[in-house]
Amino acid sequence: MFTAWIAFLSLTVLAPDEPPSPPSTPRGIEKPIVQLSTADLPDGIEDEQAYAKWLADRTAALLDAADKTDDPRKRLEARLAASNWMLAAECEPPMSQWLHGIDPGPNGARVGELARRALGHLAIARTDSERYTEQDDYDGEAAFAFETAIETLEAFADALQACVMETADEKAEKSRRAARRLSEYLEDDRPQVAAAAVLWQGVLYGRADRLDRAMRMLPRSAAPPARETLRYSFFAKLLRCKYLAGRGSYATAWRLLLTLEEGSQEWFEDVRLRTEAGRSAMLMKFEICQLWSGAGDDEANRATRAWCDEILAGIREEHFPAGADGGLMRLATAAPMLVPMPDDQPGADPHPDPPSPEP
Repeated sequence: MFTAWIAFLSLTVLAPDEPPSPPSTPRGIEKPIVQLSTADLPDGIEDEQAYAKWLADRTAALLDAADKTDDPRKRLEARLAASNWMLAAECEPPMSQWLHGIDPGPNGARVGELARRALGHLAIARTDSERYTEQDDYDGEAAFAFETAIETLEAFADALQACVMETADEKAEKSRRAARRLSEYLEDDRPQVAAAAVLWQGVLYGRADRLDRAMRMLPRSAAPPARETLRYSFFAKLLRCKYLAGRGSYATAWRLLLTLEEGSQEWFEDVRLRTEAGRSAMLMKFEICQLWSGAGDDEANRATRAWCDEILAGIREEHFPAGADGGLMRLATAAPMLVPMPDDQPGADPHPDPPSPEP
């Protein structure tokens, strides 16, 4: 899974059965070995495999609660919460890795499985929602919220499933369909829904070889995003840089990345998040320089290659020294959290942004 897309984005070692053809790296400058930040993982959780189990245990607890209750509304709430948790929290680690061009390993294959499971539980939830409206004492406002959540989560489940589909004859069409379905959420009045739709629609149109559509959807402005959508917007802006470099517009991608790098120092109030965002931007700089250094005729590109080699060496030495333990920014959630967690379950945001500093 993921190998075709990672071949385009990757800065690290790819799957051995599908060797990439990346631009040559200057001799003596190794590609950075990077990982996601683990700073805000739960207490006692130190790596991605343990975190995946922690997340899965909470999904299982929610589904168990749905199966055991006799209350139609509580059953519906627990099943919806489990579906949302699968898409938002369980899918986050591999999708965050994927956006950075990191091979997610065994967790990557789980995204498609999680999306399929979520769609199955959402289908059950839809039936339960219809039955709930037949109750004499049903809450009309709650019933509408359930239906809205089901429809929205189904759209994001389709999107995440399409993101990891590798079958060539299905990938493009599935990606286009999922991208079109997200269109109705691009201006949603729920900020995280709209921001997540922009990001994943950009990814999906890229997978469908529709970079023109993707570039029209991804944000151009250097204006600061809203705080509640900051991470989605940051990754969407990084994705625009990737696409520009991928089609050969290296100088434009570089200028945009410099603007993004400068802006992110103001957008992220928390020092740790600001550092992680800066490290993610530096990783993108490394990739753009690699592509730029390997482009064009060797003789004609000599000056550019020398400049890129110098930048690559500086980035590698200053920001990704061998053995350094520095993590990259991760998504807060892969899909927006729409369903409140039951009182006895963990909070709705597995990666909450730190509180703003006191004035």
